[in-house]
Amino acid sequence: MTVDVQQAAATSCVGKQQNSKNVSKTFQLTISLKNIEDGSNNVTFKQDGSRFPTSQRTIKLITNCKYQIVLTSKPAQEFTSLHLAGSDLELIPEKGQGIGSYSAIWDTAGIEPTRRGGRQDILFVLEGQNQTLTQKLQTKFYGKQDSHGIIGHRLEALVWNCEINLNGQINVNDEKIL
Repeated sequence: MTVDVQQAAATSCVGKQQNSKNVSKTFQLTISLKNIEDGSNNVTFKQDGSRFPTSQRTIKLITNCKYQIVLTSKPAQEFTSLHLAGSDLELIPEKGQGIGSYSAIWDTAGIEPTRRGGRQDILFVLEGQNQTLTQKLQTKFYGKQDSHGIIGHRLEALVWNCEINLNGQINVNDEKIL
């Protein structure tokens, strides 16, 4: 008995088209960080090249400050929790934006300034129903009085192109900074 390879391939494709749950899903996640205690709301970053293993960029943050984080996904994804640098943050749906747009307040109280020449990887974990995004952010924390914390390129937002695999794990395939 011989099997027609083309027919088997065609049957396989038809089966995959009919069962769309077996196909990975992509979306774009925009993450905006604003210092809500600073009148300028600025968050900055610096280019580090290949000096550090996590990223070529370092996000500069201030200790003992509050930041507003705004998350927007397109197409819209439903998320239920955000865990950032050891803090569980409440995700609040953005008014008038519908599903897929959330904000949270993150307080960096208790985080010590990063030593000179060092970087601190903080864990960003975003969860939705049966899906989880886990990503390290390369950061450097500065004291409130240290002017180096605001010197650098302005960070409007991080834009991640994401893909949800069949196990619900969300992978970041590409990152851009606005």
